[in-house]
This record gives sequence, C-alpha cells and structure tokens, in this order.
Amino acid sequence: MKSQNGFTLIELMVTLAVTMIILTVGVPSFTTILRNAALTATANDLVGALNLARAEAVKRRVPTRLCKSNDGVSCATSADWEAGWLVFADEDNDGVPATAEVIRVYPALANDYTLRVNGNFGHWVEFQPTGATLGSSGNSDTFRLCHGAGVDFSRSVDVAPSGRVQAAGPATVCP
Repeated sequence: MKSQNGFTLIELMVTLAVTMIILTVGVPSFTTILRNAALTATANDLVGALNLARAEAVKRRVPTRLCKSNDGVSCATSADWEAGWLVFADEDNDGVPATAEVIRVYPALANDYTLRVNGNFGHWVEFQPTGATLGSSGNSDTFRLCHGAGVDFSRSVDVAPSGRVQAAGPATVCP
C-alpha cells in the first residue's frame, strides 16, 4: 500500500480553529501593548524635554523655557500642548524665542492624544539658572498625557517647584 503524505480535512479545520482562538485573544492584547508603549514613549519625550530645559538653564546660567508651539518657531498661547513644544534659552530675557535661542523642537502628538497641565504652566514652564521653576504655586504642577481610549491609557508627569521632573504613573483625570 502506498503511504499518504499531507493533512486530512479534519486536521486542517482543527488547526484553523485553534489559530482563530489564539488570534481572537491575542490581537486585543497586542493592541493594548502597542498603545501603552506609544504612550510611555511620548511621556518619556516630555520628561526628556523638561529635563533638557532644566539642564540647559543650569548649564547656561540663563532662564530656559519649554513652551507649547504649533509652528516650531514661536511660543503659542492659543494652541494646546499636543500641538508640539519647543525648548529655548531665554538669553535676552524677553520670553520670546529667537532663532539662535531655540535648543530643540518637538513635533505635534498623534491625533488621539491630549496633553493638559494642572497648575501654573498653562503656556510655558520656565527653569531658572538654579534649576527651580518660575511661577510655581509651591506645589507640583502636573502634565496629563491621555489617549482617546480613556484614563486607563494615560500618564502624568509632575514638575516640582525645585525643578525635579518625575513620571508619576496614570493620570487621575483625562480631558
């Protein structure tokens, strides 16, 4: 008798059924993993920008600002933080970034993200040459980074009056 190589129809159907079950369970979990990774990376960009502004203020011995910017050239008062931001050393102390003062520009966030702040940092955060923040109320001010999927997909970043920046876990409220 001749031996047969291959799969039976029943074996193929069982394999397809198992594959479908694995995909049904795995794909939503993978989406959550990707969303959390992107959220963490964006929060780390914000922490990095704040730490860069503080370090440059101390290094250059001039006030340095992180401000929201929708064009990457000037500070904006009407845009939201998710439109992008920039870091500049305010060497002439006028609160306006000159081309030579701009240290780094950060692009806008993806459409499904919002970035809001509690406290006094409505339009900008200024670090003094000592590393401390200007205009803080004496309490930590908090940036809230949220994904459109809700508060479960959020991060908060605290900025202490001393200038210390800390990623603080999920936000308690999202816009």
